[in-house]
Order: sequence, then C-alpha cells, then structure tokens
Amino acid sequence: MPISKLHIPSEYPIKGLSDKDKFFCALQTKTHGIDEPLLVIPHADGYEVIDGMRRLQGAIANDFSSLQVVVKHGIDRETAIYRMCDGLARERPELLRSEKAHAYSEMLKIVNRQGQRTDLITSSQDGTKLPRSDLEVAKSLGISRTQLHRFVSYLKLIPPILEQVDLKSISTEGADQLVQLSEEQQTWVAYVMEKDEIAPSTEQATELKKLAQEKNLTEELVDKVMNSYVEPVADKLTLKGSFLKRYPYFSDKTPKQIENIIDQALTEYFKLHSLSNPVNDRSKPQPDHGEIAR
Repeated sequence: MPISKLHIPSEYPIKGLSDKDKFFCALQTKTHGIDEPLLVIPHADGYEVIDGMRRLQGAIANDFSSLQVVVKHGIDRETAIYRMCDGLARERPELLRSEKAHAYSEMLKIVNRQGQRTDLITSSQDGTKLPRSDLEVAKSLGISRTQLHRFVSYLKLIPPILEQVDLKSISTEGADQLVQLSEEQQTWVAYVMEKDEIAPSTEQATELKKLAQEKNLTEELVDKVMNSYVEPVADKLTLKGSFLKRYPYFSDKTPKQIENIIDQALTEYFKLHSLSNPVNDRSKPQPDHGEIAR
C-alpha cells in the first residue's frame, strides 16, 4: 500500500513520538526493516491505521514509498477505534496522563453511542462483547470507575495546565482540584505558572478550589496563593490499642495527655543521647518528671 494512502485516525490518543522515540524508530527500521504488516481499515481517502503507528513513523523517516498492510473488512469503524484505544491503554504503561485520558474518553464515547443496540455485533480481540457501561470499560482496563472518570476529567483542564500534569509538575491530586475551576480561573493559574515559573502544589490547588467554590477566587488571589506557602495537612500517627495496652499507665489518660507524655519522654531521650536538642513548646502543659519515671 502506498504510504500516501495511509492515515492516522483523529481519535488516536497519543500526541506523537518524542524525538528520542522517532530516532529509535528510524534506526530500527533502517537496520531491521519492517517485517510485520500494519493493520488498517478502509477510509474514504484510503485507509486508517489501527495498529502499527510506530512502524509507519519509522517508514516515513526512512523515505519508504509503500508498506505491507492487512486490510480488515467487515468491521465497523467504532469497534476498530475502541480496540485501538483499549490496546494502547492496556499495553502501553508509558502513556502520558493526557493520552490515557483521551483513550478512556474515546472508549466511553463509543459505548455511549452504541447504547443498547443489538444489531451491532461488537467484540474485542478475545471474542468478548464490548462493554456497555463505564463499569465494564473500567473492568476491561483493569482500573476502577473512579480512576476511569478521574482521567477523563483531566480533559477539562486547559492545555498549559494539562501539559504540566503530563510532566508531573502537578500531582494527580492537584489536578483533581484544578478540574473544578472554570476555564477563566484555570487561565489565571496558567498565567502565574508561566510568569513565575511555578506550578501549584496539591495544597495550593486545594486552596484555589475552596476559594472558587466559595465564589471568592480572583486573579489576584490566584497569584497570592501560588506564591505563598500553604500549610500542608499534618500527617496523622495512629497508636493501636495493642500498643497502648503494653503500658498500663496510659489506661486512664486522655489522648492529649498521652501526646504530652510521649513528647516529653522523647525530648528527655534525645537530650540524654545527645542526638538533638529540640526546643520545647512551653505553651503545652508538660507532665512532671514523676510521670516520666512512672
């Protein structure tokens, strides 16, 4: 098949090969050639590639004029696109978050468009019927419904922010908060990101979402929050009952008294071992040395 007749579907979720990937695709094709045909389906202007994008890129880089293909007849386009996205999402762990989001989104769109039709026999590569709900889509991908919708929601982010999510400058938790902002509010965030070369932390993103929900978020506040330190939620340490039972002295003490006793005990311990000399918080009531001794 002439390469000029081969097209990449608009639903293909991967943005494009990196320069590094392009180099290795070109090198591998030049060294070993292409011994496996591409999988394609008929298209108005030729054929759409369903499997073999990297081979196609390697062929283009080496000025191939044609490639061997297998044409899949008798398969509707939506089923072919579904299979393509499903295969990429499950078999390519290196996909960017935005690429996963696009793949999951296309799969959901197809399922929703098919609805409850019984005249269309759709089957995946293992012969099972395509899922009819987000639950089944999530099952086929090996993820939860929450994860599925979480990734799809990233498509609500404007490109500059989504790019930082891909680069992991913004955490998944931070992205979850930012999708709650309007497009205008996200534009304010993107402006500060570019202006000051910073990305919002999870805590800052949470604060921005809170201000937005309260209808108090302004462009000035976005700048202020992103350029200030937001106190993170304190880590919690839970002491199990089995641990406390080892020390009967704690049995009639309140949680606050237990905290003070352990704090004082650790302070005395580090003093004795010359490991550190933490400053005591004199605002807290401290147990006397009799308690420590007991």
